[in-house]
Amino acid sequence: MLWQWCAAIAIASGIGCAQQHPNIPISDLLARRVPAYRVQNEPRLNALVRFGRENGIPLGIEFSTTELDDTVNLSTSATNVRGVLNSILGVTRQYSLASARGVVSIRAVGVPPPAWLVHRVRRFRLTRAQFSWASIKLCMTVETSMDPAKQGFGGDYPPGDPDDRVGPVDVRDVAVRELLNRIVGTSGHSSWVVTRQGARILPPASVNRLWTTMYRPDPLSELPGPPLPPAIVR
Repeated sequence: MLWQWCAAIAIASGIGCAQQHPNIPISDLLARRVPAYRVQNEPRLNALVRFGRENGIPLGIEFSTTELDDTVNLSTSATNVRGVLNSILGVTRQYSLASARGVVSIRAVGVPPPAWLVHRVRRFRLTRAQFSWASIKLCMTVETSMDPAKQGFGGDYPPGDPDDRVGPVDVRDVAVRELLNRIVGTSGHSSWVVTRQGARILPPASVNRLWTTMYRPDPLSELPGPPLPPAIVR
């Protein structure tokens, strides 16, 4: 059975007032000092992901609402990671922030994370690989874990930075959330968000029906010339 799971796209987003997860102390990552950050006419999601890329702050965004598509304009002075994320998220909705194992998780208060995030994968194995392939391999592993009848997979994905590699990994009985956080955390500059049809994403990105990963571009694509056009999850 052929399942078309992946597409390359670019995204925007919107958020609100962020708080710390209950009973979780502020981590070193959220307290880390970062330089001034500026956003001009950029979708909220793009602003979040770009901030993570530029400052080595991997993000796990456990929801996808239309607020992430709102256009934002802001300028922050040098502050900590929590302060910048709160500024980008804004006050239209309440959000919670938590950090563990080198990844900042963002949740929308009142929006339950998807059930597949707590699905436990019996075993996930990955040799050292480029980040984009790691995301694809994890997607195939999760899909066949949830539905063993799925045998075939097809799709395209943009390669990204060839030096952005993760693995090797060989773990058993691990939740999907932990696996996603592990690969973006190892990358150090990548983020994931729950997939939503119609969302705008920051390229390069690999999209499947469950999550979208966004990662560093190939440096050759950053040479002078027109920028990559934005895209929409379809």
